[in-house]
Amino acid sequence: MNHTRFYWSEKLNCSKRSSDVTPVVAITCVVAITPMIFYTLSRITGREGFKKLYRQKRLLLSQTLSVSSPQEAGPIQRLGQRLSSFTR
Repeated sequence: MNHTRFYWSEKLNCSKRSSDVTPVVAITCVVAITPMIFYTLSRITGREGFKKLYRQKRLLLSQTLSVSSPQEAGPIQRLGQRLSSFTR
């Protein structure tokens, strides 16, 4: 098949390409390489941010458990009371 195609394109001018594909290949390569360059440079030049943990101030565990049931203290409520005594 390839031999026939080459023969027809040389002798009969049947499968000649109308334009050059070099610009398309070059643009495709540039677009494919750009993310790799960006992430490599950002990893080399970037700084890692400092992560700070904050304690919750709005709602403590004992407050959520006391609102849930006014009955006698179960194991979950006792655990909440123990934990709240450590934070005070």
